[in-house]
Amino acid sequence: MDGKPPLMLRSAHLPAVPEPQHESTTASTAVAWRFEGQLHVTVIAKATFTFAPDAPMSRTEPQEILRSDVHHGNNPARSVRFTSDLAPYLARADVLFTGHAYAPEGNPVQALPVRVAIFDDDRLLLDKRLLIRAPRGLQRMPMVYERSTRGMDGQENPFGLEPPTDEQEPYILDPTEPHRPAGFGPIGRAWPIRKRLLGSVPRHVLDGPIAEIPEGFNWSYFQAAPLDQRIDWLRGDEWLVLEGLHPALPRFRTRLPGLRGAARVFGLSAFGVPDGQPLDLHLDTVRIDGDEQRCTVVCRRSFPIASEAALSALRIVAAVQMTGEESISRIEPTPSRNRAGCVGATQPTTTLALSSDAAAAAKHLPLLPFVPPPVPSGAPTSGTGAALGQNSVPREQAPSTGTLALVPEENEAAATRSVMPFRAAAPSPPIIEHVSSPPPPAPTPVEPPIEQGQTAAAPAPPPMIGPLAGSEMVARTAVLPEPPQSSTESKDLPLEKCAAIAAAIACHRAETTEILRENGLGPMEWAALERRWMDAIRTETSKGKPGLLRRFDAAYVDQIEKERGPIQASEYARLTLASEQGAIAEALSALSLPQGAAMRIERVWVERLAQDRALRKHVRDALKGLQREGTDAS
Repeated sequence: MDGKPPLMLRSAHLPAVPEPQHESTTASTAVAWRFEGQLHVTVIAKATFTFAPDAPMSRTEPQEILRSDVHHGNNPARSVRFTSDLAPYLARADVLFTGHAYAPEGNPVQALPVRVAIFDDDRLLLDKRLLIRAPRGLQRMPMVYERSTRGMDGQENPFGLEPPTDEQEPYILDPTEPHRPAGFGPIGRAWPIRKRLLGSVPRHVLDGPIAEIPEGFNWSYFQAAPLDQRIDWLRGDEWLVLEGLHPALPRFRTRLPGLRGAARVFGLSAFGVPDGQPLDLHLDTVRIDGDEQRCTVVCRRSFPIASEAALSALRIVAAVQMTGEESISRIEPTPSRNRAGCVGATQPTTTLALSSDAAAAAKHLPLLPFVPPPVPSGAPTSGTGAALGQNSVPREQAPSTGTLALVPEENEAAATRSVMPFRAAAPSPPIIEHVSSPPPPAPTPVEPPIEQGQTAAAPAPPPMIGPLAGSEMVARTAVLPEPPQSSTESKDLPLEKCAAIAAAIACHRAETTEILRENGLGPMEWAALERRWMDAIRTETSKGKPGLLRRFDAAYVDQIEKERGPIQASEYARLTLASEQGAIAEALSALSLPQGAAMRIERVWVERLAQDRALRKHVRDALKGLQREGTDAS
């Protein structure tokens, strides 16, 4: 410590917050929530880092805890710049970018590719590419959803543009999905495509001092990133790549420092949890701010708590620590002067205690503090470091919570990689006690590694933002293993014929050999043929040319419709709703459509809907009818 007296910050409702609060290196808070009768607490810690070209970023003042969404220009009529930090759980990491796109060297261009990528030393974790069209040229443009299309009947992007024209201002698009909204920023909680995830759940149950999360809740509601910007939890040391998004460098690379989120729990010794019990946090949000040249990370972890008595006694020390910084194990919480409030401290740490409002709202629960129930199939696994027990919420998407009890402190380790309610300000926000720490040593410049696959063909286009972007759609057409060289590899069939064969096989997997034989192909010939066309499609789409992809999709869907009959507007609406509800696989099966076909059907139908106003109305009406049926059934 630097010897400065701690600064006590009381309620965030006070009109003025002392400036020295920003001297701390971690901002922290905690939220309480209940699921299926079990009370939980989520610890949230965040830190901010300054860009460093081709080197690890350095620590700077942390962005404050955001208790509600922040709109561009602080105008609720505009799209969201930052989303609330008060999410109880994120199943995957949200990666978000806000800022501007820049033409190389400031020279006006009519087309500007932009890219956000994340990779570590072993693999590419995220690679999203968009294109800016500027019929009249552009030098600089904000990357906001106001500059992208509205999508189908305006539901996907309520802030967007009407279909672009040659006379229009610059606009953002996904070359593979030109009729869908495109962007790198967060999707606001008020957008229809997110509000629908609530189903019949009223918003107010998520907004109280303790969020009441009902059985069957769709946890993906808490994710603010577009689907194709959700990746596995991070662990620090990843490289960030920005192309067309830096004011000086067409291609900018910087690296997250080695870091980990950590917490220690105090005040629960009466409930069988030793003081100072460690808890590793998951790095589940990365906010890249191109305008500020900063990156903010948020680490989060939840654990069950026994009762209202335990809740009112709880205090937490939390930190986002860089490699080489003093361990959180050396930090002791300052005794609370008033249990009706909350106490905190930041070194890189913050000591927190939940408000009495939250404690009073908790129902009495059994005092056996952390009894682990059975692990549900498919549930996220817990990380290492805090003796995290089995998942306490038996649902596939439910959070993995910590059982704070069992591991000695020397076994603390960074959380392993894993495959919001967005609340208004809490009625009684925490009192935070900030303790400054000496600045970390300056990072040593490091030569960035070569990206894996950097010289290879670009990866397949990512999933889109809107309907039919469910979990099933992350699976792309498989890249087949390299087939052995043979004289049959030169077999030549048109793209449309290849697509028709692929669709026939998808519809009749058990008859693959017969289908290939009917088309004069063997397994090796088919593997080589499909690989060649998939590589060609990827190469073209990476250049902003979706022609081959559109032709393949059209022929593929045409063959499916020959096999099972035309896809009706009501069936497409059913697929759309099923995707939003995470039930796309079941819907495909019920409609006798092959698994894995949803994306191709979606792209073909986007084209159809763009050209046929009457068809759009049929789909819209069918979708509304299905939504009414779901509401009535609930």
